[in-house]
Amino acid sequence: MLAALAVFALSADASASASAMCYRVAVAGSGAWENNACTVAGGTKEWVKVSKLETEIPGHPGEWCAKVEPGEPSRFSDNKCTIAKVGTGEFIKVIPECPDVPTGGDVALCKGGVEQEGTFPFTSKKKAATASKLEVTGGPTIVCQKAANVGQFNAADSNLTVSKLVIKFTECEITNTAETKANCEVEEPISTKEITGGFTGSDATKINFSPAVGTEFATVTIKNKAGKACIFKNTGSKVTGKQTCNVLSPSTEAVTHELECLPAGSTLEFAGKEAKFTLTEEVTLNAGGNWSLQES
Repeated sequence: MLAALAVFALSADASASASAMCYRVAVAGSGAWENNACTVAGGTKEWVKVSKLETEIPGHPGEWCAKVEPGEPSRFSDNKCTIAKVGTGEFIKVIPECPDVPTGGDVALCKGGVEQEGTFPFTSKKKAATASKLEVTGGPTIVCQKAANVGQFNAADSNLTVSKLVIKFTECEITNTAETKANCEVEEPISTKEITGGFTGSDATKINFSPAVGTEFATVTIKNKAGKACIFKNTGSKVTGKQTCNVLSPSTEAVTHELECLPAGSTLEFAGKEAKFTLTEEVTLNAGGNWSLQES
């Protein structure tokens, strides 16, 4: 499961720990094990125990030079797998898989075809020509032209979560009628409280978001414009509840993934009234590069 940290350092350090993981060898028959758990010796010898992925092999996407566990077969003496050495305890070419050993009930964060473990900050912003809207039954409809956020994926202990997510909304207006547009003003920015997110089992297509503490997502203050009277004026009303959003094409490795929040996924209230939320964002890992979410 979310274990073999290969290299989120693909963009920084090209090496990362993946202690005692079982990987398929790049050259058939050069391993020591028959199965992908490295528990059945011999046979096809398609698998080998690896302690660390060292260097991606140039010109061979997805192929890595790895340091083997003590006693495991090796074919090279350097961590770039360029100097031949047949024996044990040095380096061998492997093809990491993501997820590494699927067991069900989880979601894996993958980068460059390698399952990741650790903390992975991301940023996102509202997709152009899409809506950011909070529609309140019997209350205001708040539409914002801009939304941007920061957060992080946490891949550890066979569990992928989202944390430290904060969204800021700007260029907002109350769009119920021409009158509310003319009379009402939204205090900006609307900044959410810290938000957390999680997956349901191995379904990588949906993330369930909720406030990290309590039930409040954000407080929205609506004011009178100068010389006007806004029917939705308040001193700060709370948005509370939960929101489920869709990850579009999560299993496809890409630099940017779309996160789509639709009214059907809203279990929200604004000042005690039912509210529905709409937002589509484009999410990018801060370290760059292609990434995906896989059932594990």
